[in-house]
Amino acid sequence: MLVLADAHRPDQARCGILTGRPATTHWATRDALAALGARVSTDRVVVDGDVITRAAVAAGIDMALHLAARLWGEYGAKLIQLALEHDPQPPPDAGSPEEAGPELTAAIREGVLPAQRGYARAVAQDEHRVYLLRHGTTAWSQTGQHTSRSDIPLTVEGELRARQAGQTLTALRPAGPVTVLASPRQRAQRTAALAGLGDIVAEPLLAEWDYGDYEGLTTAQIREQVPDWTVWTHPCPGGETAEQVAARADALLARVADTTSDVVLVGHGHFSRCLIARWLGLPATAGVRFALDPAGITVLGRERDVPQVVRANIPPWQQG
Repeated sequence: MLVLADAHRPDQARCGILTGRPATTHWATRDALAALGARVSTDRVVVDGDVITRAAVAAGIDMALHLAARLWGEYGAKLIQLALEHDPQPPPDAGSPEEAGPELTAAIREGVLPAQRGYARAVAQDEHRVYLLRHGTTAWSQTGQHTSRSDIPLTVEGELRARQAGQTLTALRPAGPVTVLASPRQRAQRTAALAGLGDIVAEPLLAEWDYGDYEGLTTAQIREQVPDWTVWTHPCPGGETAEQVAARADALLARVADTTSDVVLVGHGHFSRCLIARWLGLPATAGVRFALDPAGITVLGRERDVPQVVRANIPPWQQG
């Protein structure tokens, strides 16, 4: 069960799936909720399957009673209501714009809630962000074989997860223009297409870390020759060094730095993790600290010009 106390907030709504769902929020921020793809309701509490949203603060107890009824039945919810003596009888009878009328509603909009109105605009017009989407599962990713230059296709499951990742991206991103760059490898290009992304531009800088002589080998096989080997701590003979990968990541980030829209980068596991590290100003080898599973999504952004990881390794949305 997913409970969204404030469904208009991007840190809550975008980690859930509101697209196409009925939802509610404070009346002053309904426009922002609509911008997130929800079907806006004026009800105090909206229950849609396992997703529950509420209106403003005063509706919090109503939502709690809805949850209590689902957990312990109507009798249990009534016991709680009685124990709280929850029997609201506001004398002014002006708890909604419809009851309060246009004069009071205008006064609230223009005077009492300027900060909330500004917040609603900020939600609807969020800062530009970079979305890293790793390609879906391949036969080699399932067996742990290092895959860089080899052009391995997606599995059937990989194609399914790519489509589901597209649904996740739709829920995470506000409507608006987007720049889409994808690695030239077919597993990345196919993932981008199945995710519903348009105007896909092949970007060689997004290619996977070149493993050289270790192409197609698992870590266990490589360690038969080099004990304790990892791509983060040891060289890849005939392939790229960590410094070369870092330079490539920096070149790619410099390319998208001046983009005036959100950016989606569809690529590979190790290189995408290096991108995260370089975004944060860390060595490329610090990518070991950031997981990114097949068809997973990581969101990069800024807070007051300080680079940050907004969301990490979000799995593709799976209904059911």
